[in-house]
Amino acid sequence: MRIIVATVILFCLSVGAARATYYISGNMLSQECQDLADWGLCSAYIVGSVDAFDGLQDVKLVPRAFCLGPNITTGQLIDVVKLYLGKHPETRNWSGSAVVANALRERFPCQ
Repeated sequence: MRIIVATVILFCLSVGAARATYYISGNMLSQECQDLADWGLCSAYIVGSVDAFDGLQDVKLVPRAFCLGPNITTGQLIDVVKLYLGKHPETRNWSGSAVVANALRERFPCQ
């Protein structure tokens, strides 16, 4: 079962890389997180990405990229991603989830 799940994930990643368009890109995420009217989408996307990464890391389908403390708030996650996008505009053409993962890895590395 684990091999099947890993194969499906790798297939999806390779298809996504081949088409080079994303449901939410770093550019879109940056725009949504700046627009107060769309703050809900920004928040939901970042929290959803974090939950997905945590789940995949917990079952060891992907290596642990970041380590969040128990008291990290949604607001802090959003701030970290927004700061990362401002500091690394070259990443805005990446997928939104790649931006989230890299922002959190930079700010909350595992020791």
